[in-house]
Amino acid sequence: MHVSNDSAEAFWRRMWLGVDPNGPDPTIQQATVNLFADMGVQPATLQGDLAASTASTDREPPVSAITAPADGARVSAGERRIEGTARDQGGGRVAAVEVSFGGGTRWHPASGRERFAIAWTPPAPRRYRVRCRAVDDSGNLEGAGEGISVTVGELVRRPRCDGAAGSPPGEVYLEAAGQVEKDPLLSVWRTSPSTGTCPTRRTPAP
Repeated sequence: MHVSNDSAEAFWRRMWLGVDPNGPDPTIQQATVNLFADMGVQPATLQGDLAASTASTDREPPVSAITAPADGARVSAGERRIEGTARDQGGGRVAAVEVSFGGGTRWHPASGRERFAIAWTPPAPRRYRVRCRAVDDSGNLEGAGEGISVTVGELVRRPRCDGAAGSPPGEVYLEAAGQVEKDPLLSVWRTSPSTGTCPTRRTPAP
């Protein structure tokens, strides 16, 4: 492709002057003005396409909830879709939503705001605690609620060993696809699948 000398000169002149050839994003510029207002400052002069802003009076965090799957659902392995809704309570707008599949230890950004969704492939068959939280356009972050419990795969209840060898089993734990799955609320021990009693030697679940 041939570029005339005039076109090339105009391009490099814009670059030398520090002007973005694609032009600035007015949405980001206005968001910056709004952010300054929340910090208690405003520019002395503004471009004609920008508006002066005032500090937000929104102090209420948004609320969000997972709508699918249902709490307590049992699903098959493979990719799943988590869906939910969110709304702001202080007159602002929902800015973003995050979802955690580990009870709140790690968070992942969802697509959408008032209605959000995220794809999820569970790494192993077991019970998961899925939670969500939202943040509004004033930076108010929601405290994550209890979320929902989702069981992935075929799980079988087995007795829990917490007594002497050969004693009757106590509480239960989940076993999935032949693997002992530790319930976070229980201290789990293997049991004899044939008798349902505690084995001679107890070993912690992996």
